Amino acid sequence: MEKQKMSVGCASTLLYIIGCGIILGGLFCLPWGIILIAIGIIWILGSRNAAKKTKEEQQKALEIEAERQKQLQIIKENTNEELCEKTLSVIANKEPITTLDNDYQNLTILQRECTLDRVFENIVKNGIEDGEITDEEESAINTFTEHFGLVKANYETKDWYEKYIKILTIKDILNGIVPQRREITIGQYFLNLAKEEKLIWRFDNVEYFEEVKKTHYEGASSGVSIRIAKGVYYRVGAVKGTPVTTTELKQKAVGTLFVATKHLYFYSEKKSVKIPFVKVVSFTPYTDGLGVQKDGVTAKPQAFRNLDGWFIFNLVSNINNVN
Repeated sequence: MEKQKMSVGCASTLLYIIGCGIILGGLFCLPWGIILIAIGIIWILGSRNAAKKTKEEQQKALEIEAERQKQLQIIKENTNEELCEKTLSVIANKEPITTLDNDYQNLTILQRECTLDRVFENIVKNGIEDGEITDEEESAINTFTEHFGLVKANYETKDWYEKYIKILTIKDILNGIVPQRREITIGQYFLNLAKEEKLIWRFDNVEYFEEVKKTHYEGASSGVSIRIAKGVYYRVGAVKGTPVTTTELKQKAVGTLFVATKHLYFYSEKKSVKIPFVKVVSFTPYTDGLGVQKDGVTAKPQAFRNLDGWFIFNLVSNINNVN
């Protein structure tokens, strides 16, 4: 139905433009009519391609979500909840890992991986609630993955592992350690890092915003004539009215954001930004981004979106611990 409506709308618009083109061609000059018709055709084709691209992106997102739900169902069906609770108890009581050998040997490889996946997920979930993952919990995860022969490539793409690495990264910074939890690839970008500066994290597909001001006038007048004497009039010109200024954050670019020990680096085809931490007055946390206010009278508020707000705020607000 939507596709049919779109086609009818595009056809109507195209007919309208062709009609205008024929009229202009007849009244003025034939080439102008042809140019207008060509522009209309190009516009219609562009609109259809954009609609097709949007539909493909939506379909891809649905497929990704369907695959995610499928994997969650597999984990649910193959997780031994009783053994999961027993494993968490062993970790909490600091008991030897070998006490669980017989339990895990009776499982299939898939059941073993799914059960341990749930164990690690619980550890990370508790770590987020408590604000940290203890050394014992970190040691337990490392020991379990090695002891039961888990392949890193199979679990490093899991949601819990991403959160796990983020919590450990924050933990390192709070302890004054430059985090090296993840290998940061620069790719095609050239980063002019400061002396002894190190990269900590990379965020892709980040939206960059800057504050812009807009001014409009209220109470405007188009002008009136005032009679002074017979046959004599004084014209009062048009008045714009009272200026009203508003501000808003406007998207300037979409690109890659690097967090280093001394700067934030944002790179995109349209715009590149380098923000020294020593010049930042404040950071504003958002659920999906970060606001930045630099020092200076003319400094405009900046913001980055499509981020893990909790993570990047804790990252940058404690960055001085490693400087």
